[in-house]
Amino acid sequence: MMKEDRKKNDLTPPVKLGQKVELEITDLAYGGNGVAKYENFTVFVPLGLPGQKITASITEVKKNYAMANMNKILAESPHFIKPVCPLFSVCGGCQWLHMDYAGQIKYKKKFIDYALKTHSGVDNPNLLEAIGYTEPLYYRERAQYKPGMDKGVPVLGFYRANSHDVVKVSECFILNKKINEAAAIISSVLEKEKKKVTVYDENTGSGYLRHVAIRVNSKNEALVTFVVTENIARDYITEAAEELNKNISGLKGVVLNINKNKGNRVFGDAEKTVWGENFIYEEFNNIKFVLESDTFFQINTGMLKHMAAFVEKHVSKGAKVLDLYGGTGALSLPLFNKASEITVVEINPRSIEQFNKVVQDNGITNASAVAGDAEKEASAIIKEKKPNVIILDPPRKGVHADVLKSIIENNTPEIIYISCNPMTFARDAKELKGHYELVETVPVDLFPQTYHVETMGYFKRIKP
Repeated sequence: MMKEDRKKNDLTPPVKLGQKVELEITDLAYGGNGVAKYENFTVFVPLGLPGQKITASITEVKKNYAMANMNKILAESPHFIKPVCPLFSVCGGCQWLHMDYAGQIKYKKKFIDYALKTHSGVDNPNLLEAIGYTEPLYYRERAQYKPGMDKGVPVLGFYRANSHDVVKVSECFILNKKINEAAAIISSVLEKEKKKVTVYDENTGSGYLRHVAIRVNSKNEALVTFVVTENIARDYITEAAEELNKNISGLKGVVLNINKNKGNRVFGDAEKTVWGENFIYEEFNNIKFVLESDTFFQINTGMLKHMAAFVEKHVSKGAKVLDLYGGTGALSLPLFNKASEITVVEINPRSIEQFNKVVQDNGITNASAVAGDAEKEASAIIKEKKPNVIILDPPRKGVHADVLKSIIENNTPEIIYISCNPMTFARDAKELKGHYELVETVPVDLFPQTYHVETMGYFKRIKP
């Protein structure tokens, strides 16, 4: 049987586990894998790039697709560049460090285009060009290092791809250089004091050191947090704090976060300050935000500005704004001089506390927060507030159907939807179809070197 002759109704996969095949990568799938066809059967190849011709071995066979590992590159992709990181393909942090940035932007837009065409039912979403970052390396302003043991020596790193094994990372090329500097100092102290260091084991619940979280702001000021299982700063933590203070310019604080809970939750509820302050400020759009260890704030303020500008563009003077899934108000509070009223709904009590502090510190008088689950609170709040515009910035699962139903039933004039998942954005756009027009869709790249992409959408109510 020739490759092109395979019938669509032939349900038997044409490949077997372990089989060696020749493939041409023709596309990229959301998730970062290369896409190839073998006898009209889809094969996904991790780290594959469009234009590559390769030999590969089949590692998994399903009814409708197979997975394959690349063996040899016969012809290289025009998008290929040499990865700057020696741990690329080992560490699970970056999927596209081997692809030129123009190619990354191209395919991120394509992901959104595909999702809208196949899942939204929207005829004309007005998908604009993707907004890329001018500095696609060293951009992340927050990191959560995982400690591990390597031949009896404690190391800081990240999970190996598709595992919970820790890979030692000496330099991460997507993290702010200040974060790399701080991590190197901490690593040297841990290695020197190796006999005293016990690393937390998720399976047994034993061990002291769980995570090392480092965040910086746009002024390159730093906050370092050690997440531990006991309310005590051991000697090497104090030593690390002293070394950081001596060697890191702009260090604002070293914090001990106590997390006694089992499982993989990063932060606990209790904290104590080892040195300095337990927060840093981020000045963004003329507002001073408070960033503590666990504050949710976009990790790329350079691109967050584009998101805030998109929101501001679509909010009229004097509008009443309702920000569901609002966090600390990063997208809505910059509107305080333009909107007549801002209401933020947020389920995390810590985010509410931080929101209230930001409002107080900045003298904002027309913004308030409602503590609660948007899924449960949306209907009553929309009826009460009668907002002109609703901002949606949900988690990856998208907006709950009950929230969309409440928005539709209450005839909210405008929706600004910020999504981290093109598929759930498209699904929700389908629910709004017939009631709202998707006037403008803009991809924005918060996470260069990865397949992740944010979608910004502006919906306007269709007049009956």
